Amino acid sequence: MGRHEHCETERGFLTRRQLLELGTAGVLGCAGAAALAHRATVHRVSPAITPLSLPSPISGGGSVTQSAGRLNPPQPARATSWPQLWRPGDRIRSGDVNGPKIVAITCDDGPWPGNTTTVMNHMRNAGLENDFGLVHFFMVGNYVATFPDVAREVFERGYGIGNHSLTHSTYSASGLAREIPLAQDVFSSVLGWAPELFRAPGLAKADALQAQLVRLGFANILTSTILNDHLLPRISSSQIIANVSRTIHPGNIILLHDGGSHTQTVNAFPGIINTIHSHGYEIVRLEEVLATGTLQYQAAAYEVTASEIAAAEAIDGADEMIDTVVELRTYLELNTNLSAERRQMVEAMIADARATARD
Repeated sequence: MGRHEHCETERGFLTRRQLLELGTAGVLGCAGAAALAHRATVHRVSPAITPLSLPSPISGGGSVTQSAGRLNPPQPARATSWPQLWRPGDRIRSGDVNGPKIVAITCDDGPWPGNTTTVMNHMRNAGLENDFGLVHFFMVGNYVATFPDVAREVFERGYGIGNHSLTHSTYSASGLAREIPLAQDVFSSVLGWAPELFRAPGLAKADALQAQLVRLGFANILTSTILNDHLLPRISSSQIIANVSRTIHPGNIILLHDGGSHTQTVNAFPGIINTIHSHGYEIVRLEEVLATGTLQYQAAAYEVTASEIAAAEAIDGADEMIDTVVELRTYLELNTNLSAERRQMVEAMIADARATARD
């Protein structure tokens, strides 16, 4: 059976496009009903939405425009399902690095007016929006509530959607653990559906967060490559494209950003697509990368040491210190070509985080 052929598994799912169309027509059938039942069991989302304190718009994101309403539902997409190889609580860095030459593109921090739709249009123009879109958008719950029409457009065009916390205002494991179900309620209210995949802001992954992910049935989708499109000042589109070219590998989970002032990333998309294809790689759904071969988990080298955890347990703000140290250590490990000056700067930041926690 080919990678794009339909296969029936216990954890298989229909695309969001098809669920939307079939649900509207009232003919979900057994497969759709089973998929929806599985989502309800895993996420236990409530249709109620708690009033939110919405963030101020990030500068550079473009003007907010009012939509005329929900798009007309697209034609039904063919059913697609993949086996679930990951377990709740897994910290996943990439798919199979020795497997087929497939990669998944992911975008964080949206939905955002202008940016998110432009990314999808770049994919459509490249022939990568047929039965479903081939980008997974990890969305911030407050932005879904602020820009519901953008979120609905992503949903209705069949792109992947993941949970990226409620506010994106904390890297604290305990804080993020509290925000995940609140963000799920926002997705449920706006879309009538809630995600099955999560990515922590800052790639946080401390134990308190992972324990919540186990309870909710999520994996933490990380990355094996840091492309630096999040840095200030922003790097150019050509630099982003070059970073994708330099770091691509089988099973690569490519992490980019569409929320806020990331126009360089958005403008880089045609070049990113061309670069991926020029290396002989195929862009596929994130779910397919996660279902192919041997997954790569967060390596032990990136984890906080036992002595650091023990020392942090008695300190207020231990979660923040642990996440900061792990994130910076991961950055050093993944960026082997850093200049000596930048490496020293990051090492100084690690030392400062530890010193601050001790004070």
